[in-house]
Amino acid sequence: MINKKSLLISMMIGLCLTLLAKKPDWIMEKPLNPEYVISIEMSHKSEENYRELVHQTAVINIAEFFEITDSLSIQKLSPKIEIVKEWESKKEYWIYCRLSKLEFYRNMLIEQSDDYYIGFGECSKTTPDYLEIAKQKALSEISSQINVAVSGEVVNRVIEQSGIVKEDFFSQIQMKTQSQLEGIEVVKILETDDRYWIFYKLSKQLYEAQQQKIISDAIEHSLDFYNEAKSDENKNKIASAISNYIKSLQELEHVLNKPLIIEISNEDIYLDNKIYTSLQNLLSSIKLETNQEKLVLKSGKPGKVILLSTFNNKPIENLKINFITEKGSSEVSDYSISDANGEVILLFPDPKSDVQLHFIKGFINVNDYCEIDSLSIIVPIINSLINPEIRFEVLVEGLSFYMESVEKVENVESKGKIIEPIIKDYFISKGHKFVVDKNSAELLVRIVANSAKGSGAMGFITSTTNATLSIVEVESSNEILKKTVNRIKGVSNNIEGATNKSFEKAARKLIEELEY
Repeated sequence: MINKKSLLISMMIGLCLTLLAKKPDWIMEKPLNPEYVISIEMSHKSEENYRELVHQTAVINIAEFFEITDSLSIQKLSPKIEIVKEWESKKEYWIYCRLSKLEFYRNMLIEQSDDYYIGFGECSKTTPDYLEIAKQKALSEISSQINVAVSGEVVNRVIEQSGIVKEDFFSQIQMKTQSQLEGIEVVKILETDDRYWIFYKLSKQLYEAQQQKIISDAIEHSLDFYNEAKSDENKNKIASAISNYIKSLQELEHVLNKPLIIEISNEDIYLDNKIYTSLQNLLSSIKLETNQEKLVLKSGKPGKVILLSTFNNKPIENLKINFITEKGSSEVSDYSISDANGEVILLFPDPKSDVQLHFIKGFINVNDYCEIDSLSIIVPIINSLINPEIRFEVLVEGLSFYMESVEKVENVESKGKIIEPIIKDYFISKGHKFVVDKNSAELLVRIVANSAKGSGAMGFITSTTNATLSIVEVESSNEILKKTVNRIKGVSNNIEGATNKSFEKAARKLIEELEY
């Protein structure tokens, strides 16, 4: 016998299953979307204000996810919740609501922007180092909100005069600012299978307190170097003074976007301006000069030029002077250091007379007195300084030569000369000269050459030459150079033409040996 109660329960279950089967999939199974908080709720239509009730239930459920419990905050949250879908039957009302987690946390941070700097970063997980990239984006957003303005008159002038793009200058300061950010709070981290988000905030009050400490420390350290520089300057230790002035500026690099006002002798001044002006005044008081009326060197003979460096008419020791040849082919030493007498010796290891008048520039480069990153924002400030320099002329005189040459054909001296004029032209092109009196010459060039007839075929004749070139000091008779070429072949349809060609080729080969 069938139990009536069991039958009734079975019929009710069957009816419910039938009704549910007719409802949409989103009611049967909660949609999965990690970017949203989702609430699917139902109310019986017999209840008064059932629509408002079911919506309020969905709002409360979503608020609980974000740990929002007070009624005022829930009320503010309600308009931001999206109603995605609705469904109703004769007796039931269903609603599908959601709220973007990203928008919630972004809006939450924006609402706190009066008291906090806020940052948001995201990146695809397919990107290498996506965690670090997202963090850097969030940090960059925070640093971009921090006011960057250069207060110092000198720095503003440097930006205007040096052609630096102001935005690039500010960007470097922002990078410095970003590297100093402390006390950042991670508000939330969100991620899906393919994306990653991070939310940061930084208390403005905390940041300002940190900045005051950073500025105070920077000014203190900068003043230490500044006072050292002043002391060095008074003791005529100019190289050390330059170095300490630059170190004083470097201590302020990360706070140049702040007004660095200090009091000196009851007067408020910008510290960065004071340092820059003091350094420029020091550099302007350095004098470089030569104590030689006429600077003359001999080609090929190592020589030197002596300069004098002074500060307020006192000799400077240990000052580095750089040198470049602005016109001329002679190499000079790259730099020289002044001695206790302020003398700077510029060496010419191998003066060349192909260009007789050489224009030399000597100058101080303040970058030599500091270790500084080429990307530092201090670099354009340092480069805007007017450095001491000197330009002078050096005359490189050629040597005087006397020529002796014997050119033979089949061991018989030839009346005409082929090799001699070619060699002469070469030395003259190098700024040297030939004299007719051997005793007035500094060097003797001696050439000995002999050609011999070679084989012939098909109407052509060959001639082969051996030649030697020697250079001898006339005063000491010491041979200082000797070059030899052998079996230099010339070809022509007659012996005279073949001999001349072999002599010409021998001369060119000797010149190649001299150049080598």
